[in-house]
Amino acid sequence: MHGCLLIDKEEGYTSQAICHRIKKMFNLKKVGHCGTLDPFATGLLIVGINEGTKILSFLETQKKEYQTVIVLGKQTDTGDCTGKIINQNEISELSLEKIQEVLNSFVGKQAQIPPMYSAIKVHGKKLYEYARKNQDIERKSREIEIFSIRLIEYTHPYLTIHVCCSKGTYIRRLGEDIAQKLNTFGYLQSLKRLKIGVFDLKNAQKIQNLTMQNLHFIHEMVPFSTYVAKKELLEDIKNGKKVQLDSQDSLLLIVDDKKNSIAIYALEENQIYRCLRGFYYENYPCE
Repeated sequence: MHGCLLIDKEEGYTSQAICHRIKKMFNLKKVGHCGTLDPFATGLLIVGINEGTKILSFLETQKKEYQTVIVLGKQTDTGDCTGKIINQNEISELSLEKIQEVLNSFVGKQAQIPPMYSAIKVHGKKLYEYARKNQDIERKSREIEIFSIRLIEYTHPYLTIHVCCSKGTYIRRLGEDIAQKLNTFGYLQSLKRLKIGVFDLKNAQKIQNLTMQNLHFIHEMVPFSTYVAKKELLEDIKNGKKVQLDSQDSLLLIVDDKKNSIAIYALEENQIYRCLRGFYYENYPCE
């Protein structure tokens, strides 16, 4: 069993807890996930199984879509509904035009400072470990991109929005920044991830309903082209040697004529490809 599972994560579980549960359920050697969801967050979590864990870093870079509800007028120490209220103010009902104007101002590339309650490591410790001790650590901003952001519903003081964004975007921070531009405070009441790349929550399974029939093979998951290698090249590819391929794509998943995934190769120059990652199996064919 090698590939990925699309999980509809429920509230109350860490992403790592979902992985541990799947590992135990199916007696697996390796399990990992793509794109951490906070325990209060729900929605799409991609879980890699065995050799499928090797493609998670490629899926991680894909666009992500979320739906979130922001509570206006209050701020929590975590930026979400799990924290304690640290600031609040009275806010009058806002016009839809004003809200949309503010939302539109966030579209594009920008610098975002990660929240203290995040898993980014500074000096060998995760930021949330400092936050739990009431220590505020200086954080470097990083470039993110908001591809689109739209208003779904506004029932004062609840603001429901849809966001399409790049890797590394913290929606909790975005919620606080939107509220600040509306001259108030804000925190996330709920957060649901709808999509990662082309993969949709609609096709995901609750963990209690999961079977290995829901497994997506490696060649079905990679966000780049597959390349069927000639039989005479397979041995060199399995051994990670450079090969010449009839392609100009920057990345290729090399498969055999039965769609078994062999390796991921990167273009070096003039159709010469080098191995980035090989897949190894106890039994071959493998998928």
